[in-house]
Order: sequence, then C-alpha cells, then structure tokens
Amino acid sequence: MKELILNPLILPLILLAGVIYLLLAYNFISWNKKLANFVEEATIFLFLFQIPALSVGMFPKLHPAALYHREKTIASAVVQLGVYVAVLLILSPQLYRNLKDIIYKVGFFLIKDPFFFLFLFLALMSSFWSETPSYTLKTGLVLLLVTVISVYIGKRFTFEKIAQLLRWSLALNFILSAYYASAVPSIGINPTKSAWQGINSHSNPFAALMALSSALWLIEVLTNPKNRSLSAIFTLLSLYGLQMAKSAGAKVNFLGLFLLFLVTRFVKKLSFRWAFFVMVIFLVIGIGGTLIVTENLEAIVVGGLGKDLTISGRTPLWSYLLTEKVPQHPWLGYGYHGFWQSWRGKDNPAANAPDGKLWMPSGDGYWAPPHAHNGFFEILLDLGWVGFILFGLSFFRTFTDSIKYLIKRKQGVTPIDSALPLIVFLFVIFPNLTISRLVEPNEIWCLYTIIATGTALSNIKNRSKGEVRSVKTPSIRPP
Repeated sequence: MKELILNPLILPLILLAGVIYLLLAYNFISWNKKLANFVEEATIFLFLFQIPALSVGMFPKLHPAALYHREKTIASAVVQLGVYVAVLLILSPQLYRNLKDIIYKVGFFLIKDPFFFLFLFLALMSSFWSETPSYTLKTGLVLLLVTVISVYIGKRFTFEKIAQLLRWSLALNFILSAYYASAVPSIGINPTKSAWQGINSHSNPFAALMALSSALWLIEVLTNPKNRSLSAIFTLLSLYGLQMAKSAGAKVNFLGLFLLFLVTRFVKKLSFRWAFFVMVIFLVIGIGGTLIVTENLEAIVVGGLGKDLTISGRTPLWSYLLTEKVPQHPWLGYGYHGFWQSWRGKDNPAANAPDGKLWMPSGDGYWAPPHAHNGFFEILLDLGWVGFILFGLSFFRTFTDSIKYLIKRKQGVTPIDSALPLIVFLFVIFPNLTISRLVEPNEIWCLYTIIATGTALSNIKNRSKGEVRSVKTPSIRPP
C-alpha cells in the first residue's frame, strides 16, 4: 500500500483529489453557518478527545507532542503539519467570523493575567539557557500551539458547552478503552499493574480521565432531568473504568471533584470573602488528604480503594531534587523539557550515576524515576523559581476568578456552567501531586488554559455565550 501511494503517477492524483475536497469543504462552510458551527464543534470535540495522548491508530502520530519527538522524521512532520493546515483552511471562514475581536479579547486577557503570558514567554525563551536549545525550542512551540487552541476554546464556548464536549469525549474514550482492554489486551492492559489503560498511554492517566468523567456525568444526573437515564449509564461505566484502572489516587480525585460540586452549591450563596475562605479550606483538606493517602497507601488501604505501589518513594525524590538539583539552576531552571534527558547518557542533567540515570532508594532497593512525579516540581526544575512564581500568580488569579464566576452566575446559568472552572481547577491540582503532566501539551494544560481564558473574559459582554447560542447546532456525540 505504501509503495502504491508513493507511486509518482498515483501520488499527484491523491494530492489533487485532496485539494479538490478541501476547496469544496471550504466553499460549503463559507456560506452555510450552521454547517460551519457543526464542523467547528466536531473539530473541538476531536481535539479534546485526542489531546490526552492516545496510543492507538494514527493518534500518536497526529498528536502535537509528536512534533518534538526525537525520532520524528521530516516527512512525517510535513504530513502532520499538512493535516493541521488543511483543518485550518477548512475552518478559516468560521475562524474569520469568530476572531474579529481577537485583539481586544487577547489584550483584555493579557491585562487580566500578565503572569500567564510571561510564563509562556519564559518557556519559549528558555531555549537560550537550555543545554539542548533546539529541543527546548521545539517543545516550547508545541506548548504554544496547544495553548493557542485552548485559548480559542475558552473564548469561543461557554463552560456549559465545554462540559458537554468533555463528557462525550471522555465517554468515547471509555468505550474504545473497554474494547481494547477486552479484545486487544496487549494494548488495553497495562502489563505492570494488570490494570486497564485502554487507548491511553498508561493506566494512571486513564484513571484520572475516568475520575473526571465520573464526576461530570454524575453532576449531569443530579442537575439535568433530560436524558437522566443515559447520564446514569455513563456514570456507572466511568466508575467501572475507574475501578479497572486500579488507581486509588484517582478514586480519591473523583471523590474530591464530586464533593467540590456539592460544596459549590453552598458557596455560591456566600460573599466572595467567605467563599474564598471555604474554598481554601477545602483545597487544603483535599490536597492534604490526597498526599496522606497516596504516600501511605499500603498501610491505609488494601481492600477498599485498592493497592497502587507506583506512588511509593516520591518524598525522598522531591527532597533530593530540591536540595541537590534545583540549587544548580535556581532562578531560570534547566530550560523547558531540559532536565529529564536520559538519551544523553552521562550528560543527562538529572543523572546521579555514570549510566545517565537518577537512582533513588526505595525500600530495600533502588528505582530510576523518569520524571519528578509532581507537576509543580517539574516547573521548578524546568523554569526555576521565576517560572514557578509566575505560574503560581497565574494559578492564584484563575482560582480567585473561578470563585467570582461561581458566586455571580445566579440567573439563567446551569449549575455545571458556574462550577466547571473550580472543578477543572481541582482536576489540575490532584493528579499533579503525584505525576508530572501539568505544563505539557496534554489535556491538563489544555483544560487549565481554557478556564484561565474563560474566567478572565467572563466580564466582557456577549462573550462566547451569545456567539454560540445564537445559532442552534446539533450536539456532537460519538456514534
């Protein structure tokens, strides 16, 4: 098949057919606004579905992170970028209609949260002090790409619509993961934990996604009487996926997300000062409880939540990194993606042994962690205290604006619309207490950017609420 496609007589015909189809799609979308809205919504759905870095089919090759993989060939990169350009061309009429006020709204976002943009700028500029400048620049540009798309989603759609797209993208993830876990266990079952990972790269990210899915579908059951039976079915399926992923931390995350929603029903009636106080207490208890459970899981949990030994040994690792590695580059760090570079052997900045690995004691033996097992610690290593403080200030701004958004949205807004920013905020925190996936081109950074954008722009009149709801479009649901 590959030889046939690359045939000098066949390849031009395929390219010509592709150009014709692109032009036809462009023409249809340019004059049919309903079709344009539908295609745009479908594209965003597919983006949210594949952004967790799926491991099957063409998804690994089309994921933005594939652009900075060291084994990526020029031909493969050209094809991937060609797909991106084709999608951009098809959507260009819709984008033109929706981006007329982009300068004003991005400027407003910049003024409201300059720390977010300074943090991104620092990640890009870190190629100047990284030991691998070209690699750091590529990873920074990919992060910028995902950020731009996420900012557009946060500007374009209401939180209610985003929650709907999220629910269905996670439902599709479960359906395909269940198939691969049952029919193709070599892909769908994690061999180390004998747990479901489905179409995802590991069982832990799958568990985190199912925790979010369970919470969102359960909230839909409680707040939306329409299709309540269907929502209940997907709640149970998501909980089943969470159980099969065998991650106690993710179960704690689900409990925290759902309890947070219940708390928001009370908090939204309070003044900002009291709402802020209650949410801070909730976060402190939630974070403390998560760390206590995960760091003492063997002693605390054996039957109820299930055993997950992958979380042991993190505290000594964090202590070592903070005292030995961070002081070597304290202010600006090692550069974005510039610390964990095992392929460099003894030149790996993370290494503490001649074999190029970082070995840490664990029980009676040693282990070689591939990352810091904490998303916030990863920022400190990559971008130093400057990056850590910039992100912390942006994080705090998003947190306070999420509370303000909750307490002011009282009329004509669904419960999930007002609560989603805080739910996503907690979802960003919990997994990153024990894994390093915070500032990466993945679903966590994407969702954080969406709520950072949406809450910053929430005071602008006729935000995406008016734009989206002015045209009735079919809902995107998996077949």
